[in-house]
Amino acid sequence: MFTLGVLAFEHSTEKTFRIESMERKLNTYADISFLTLSKTNKSIQETLDSLTLLFPNNIRLTLIDIRGNVLYDNAIQDFAKMDNHLDRPELAKARKNNQGSHIRKSNSTKQEYIYYAKRLEDKFIRVALPYNNEVKSSLASDHLFLYFVIGLFVLFL
Repeated sequence: MFTLGVLAFEHSTEKTFRIESMERKLNTYADISFLTLSKTNKSIQETLDSLTLLFPNNIRLTLIDIRGNVLYDNAIQDFAKMDNHLDRPELAKARKNNQGSHIRKSNSTKQEYIYYAKRLEDKFIRVALPYNNEVKSSLASDHLFLYFVIGLFVLFL
């Protein structure tokens, strides 16, 4: 029973660590986006369009005002007509804690993403990566520790 408890704890801890690592990466993209927006005289669209060329090609970048209106989305051509985003889980967390993340299916693209939203002043920047096999495998636990503990358990039986 003790072994199962150790395995469950290790699995949970490792998954949490990997998700936090992914959030730190997405946070870096959010910080770069806000910094670039604050230092330029160009339009939001022009600035973020040029910035997304420097980010991984599958990244989704959305700028949302404090009322939930989408000001920019690189994945949606007609982003001005998008639904209000205040009810999105990652934005609800960011409203409360200045940052938040959530894994869910996009209402707009119907694709599953890992979202990270950050609030700075009167806007939210939301960065997302498709929650595909590549991302899922990077968030999955490494089973090496599991095999090690099972081996020890069998050895000492």
